[in-house]
Amino acid sequence: MTKDFAGEETFSTGWGLLEDYHIEKKTKYPPILQGLVQKVVDESTCNEAQLFFKKNSEQFLCLGGILGYSPCNGDSGGPLTWTGSFETDISARKYLIGVASHGKDCGTRTVPSYYTRTTFFMKWILDHMRE
Repeated sequence: MTKDFAGEETFSTGWGLLEDYHIEKKTKYPPILQGLVQKVVDESTCNEAQLFFKKNSEQFLCLGGILGYSPCNGDSGGPLTWTGSFETDISARKYLIGVASHGKDCGTRTVPSYYTRTTFFMKWILDHMRE
């Protein structure tokens, strides 16, 4: 529940814009589901890159920051998965570790994007699954 995932490779998917609509002045949504492999950025690097959007690493994961690769409008709420294991006797599995939250300019800058950590809301999720 407290793993920071810094440097770990993740996979996100979404139906969001393929290009930043501020640049193209039009919307260009994909005809098929898109996927993106990104690495988790450590908190200090993320805060340094974000400047005005510093977030608590307990609630958010910071990913990417590679020019041309980023979630965009329409990807919010999409899954962020990590393949690995928390225990030595369990083989690697896919875990939902976050959901796409927000970023800056859809990959037109080298600024990481934010994903909300699912572990931050785990108590709420488990409490409501029982209802």
